[in-house]
Amino acid sequence: MTKDSSFISSKVIPDSDFLGDNNCKKCHQQEFKDWQGSHHDKAMQIADSLTVLADFNNKIVTSQSVTSRFYKEGSDF
Repeated sequence: MTKDSSFISSKVIPDSDFLGDNNCKKCHQQEFKDWQGSHHDKAMQIADSLTVLADFNNKIVTSQSVTSRFYKEGSDF
């Protein structure tokens, strides 16, 4: 994403309109229940030593001709 681009959803619903998941829960109880604990919910967690489950000890992975290195720099993943 370039500096000048933005998500289309933020043009339709500005980030400032998001009031937190507990406010969504008030009107969307079943959707909240289905979302809670899902991969999408977990993807929004802060990346730290408790939430990152993958091997970030200089792990080298090649997939579809792309090689990536998973590592930590200080406490950053």
